[in-house]
This record gives sequence, C-alpha cells and structure tokens, in this order.
Amino acid sequence: MKRYRGTVWPILLLPLLAILAWLQFRWTGQVSVAEQERMQASLQSSVRRFTDDLDEELTLFFRFFRVAPADALETTLSDRFEQYREQASYPELLRAIYIADVNQGLMKLDETGALAPSEWPLELERVRARMTRQASERGRRGGPPFEPPFMSGAVPVISIPIASREDGWPGFSLSGYTLATIDVAALRETIFPELAERHFGADYDVAVVDAAGELVFVTPQGELATDSFDARGALFALNPFGGRPPRRGGRRRPPPVLDATRERPAPRGWSVFVRHRSGSLEAAVASARTRNLVVSFGILGLLGASIALVAVSTRRATELNDRKIEFVAGVSHELRTPVAVIRSAGQNLAD
Repeated sequence: MKRYRGTVWPILLLPLLAILAWLQFRWTGQVSVAEQERMQASLQSSVRRFTDDLDEELTLFFRFFRVAPADALETTLSDRFEQYREQASYPELLRAIYIADVNQGLMKLDETGALAPSEWPLELERVRARMTRQASERGRRGGPPFEPPFMSGAVPVISIPIASREDGWPGFSLSGYTLATIDVAALRETIFPELAERHFGADYDVAVVDAAGELVFVTPQGELATDSFDARGALFALNPFGGRPPRRGGRRRPPPVLDATRERPAPRGWSVFVRHRSGSLEAAVASARTRNLVVSFGILGLLGASIALVAVSTRRATELNDRKIEFVAGVSHELRTPVAVIRSAGQNLAD
C-alpha cells in the first residue's frame, strides 16, 4: 500500500475534475442565457435611441414651421427656414415646404424664401385626398380636428395644421396645413448610415422598410430579410397632434420597439429591422458559448493531463527508489562476503 500511496491522490482528483467539468458546462449555459437576455435588452434600447434621434429631427419641423392663421406666412416661414438650417443636425432631411389651404390651393416655399403657387406633386396626392374628405366633414364636431401629422408613403410627408382654438377642444378654426416633405435620398445616403453606425456598430445589420414594404436602406454587405430579425422599431411614430390631447403632466410614449421573440402585429408606416451579423442573437450567443466551452474544457483537459503526468512521474519515481534500495542492498551483500573471507584468513594467519 505504501508503494502505491503516491498514485492514489492523483487518481482521486479525476472524479473531482469530472464534477468541475459538469459544473462548468452548466454555468456556461446559464451565463449564455443571461447574456442573450442582456444583449436583447441592449439591442431594443439601441433601436429606441435610433428612432428617438430621428424623431428629434422631425420635432424641429413642428418647432419652426408651425404657424398661426394670423401670421405673415411668407416672412415667418422664410425666417424660420433659415433658423432651422442653422440648428438642425441634418438640415438635408427637409426636402420642401408647402402651404395648403382648406380650398386645396398649394404654394411652395422656394429657395429665395418666397411663396409661389405650385401644382400638387405626386407625393402630396394622398394629403390632398385627405383634405378633400376632411372638408366634407368640417361641420361635424367631435373627434380629431385634423388629420395626424405623420403620413407615411413613398415619400414621408408631415402635415402641420394651421389652426386656432375657438372655444376649447374640439372647437377650432382650420385654415390649412404646412406640409413638410422628407428627402428619402438624404435618409438613405446620410442619416440612416450615421445612425446605424452610432447605435449598432459593426456587429449588426440594419434595414429600413417603407410603408409599402420596399427596402429603403440596408447596411453595406448586409442581407437582412424582414421576416428574420432580432429587433424592430417603428419610424415616424411621433404624433403630437393626432387624436385627443395628452393629459396634463402626461409624457409622450416612445415609439414601439418589438421583440422578435414575441408575436405582435407589424407596426404601420416605416420600420427598422436589426439582426446580428452572425444570423441572430441566439446564434451569436451559441457561438460564444461554444468558444467558452472549448477553452474551458481545454484547460480542464490540460489539468487532467497534468494530473496523469504527475501520477506517472510519481509511479516512476517510486520504482526508481525501489531499484536504488535493491541495488544498495545487493552491493552491500556482495561486499560483505569477500570482507568476511579476508577477515577470516587474517585471523587464521594471526593464530
């Protein structure tokens, strides 16, 4: 038993190593689940910041181009247009400013700051149809006094009513709309790429789809299908004038951000879709988990190999020590025999 004592402890460590490997596998799975939930929450937050940054640019339209019926429209819009270009982060987002009266007359703010009569462009036909329908219902009280300002089509149009309150909500006097058209080319070439780089970096593919389901923007080298995504958000969802006014002290709710793991109806209007470049967040986490397991089991394998080497080294050291003892014993025995003979011969000679 004493001979094998040096190899007992390394052998007993092997079951402990197996238990450690099982615990490592289990903990890695739990960490992967928590990491996927964290990445999902972070991605949804990034999508919300993406939509909020765009909404901040859109709210400048209401800040600068909301006018009253009593204002001198040409002078007011010209001055505010210059202020908008100075303060906006993306002034190229604004394509054109129109004034549409309730009789469907249309004027356009030209580059010189003057209002000139204009024909109804194709992207405003939808607005014109709504104005026609609303004119026939103008005498009816109750309900929203004017159409919601955000109208998503091939070209997003923001309609800002030119109205004044008469005797409180919903009493009003509507004289027309300020129509701001958005430059889709600026969105595709400048704004969306910068916002995607700022909020998602190089780890995610981003795609923007318009209300008709047409792809407006996709990150370079990205192949993102709108039926396979990790997060989705609604664009142009800000509606400060539609429906009933918010209660006092109420806050504007953020645009909806939809989780790919839940079944919800698709948001109306434009949408942004985000997916991890590995295919999905689940695939990215699974890949990271596989790498962690390979590294962990590699370390445990090296530890097991070290234990085996220690056991073999201990075994060989024990055998070498036994051979040394046998060698010394044999040499001592062989030396004692001639010494005894010489001693006996010496005693005989002395006698």
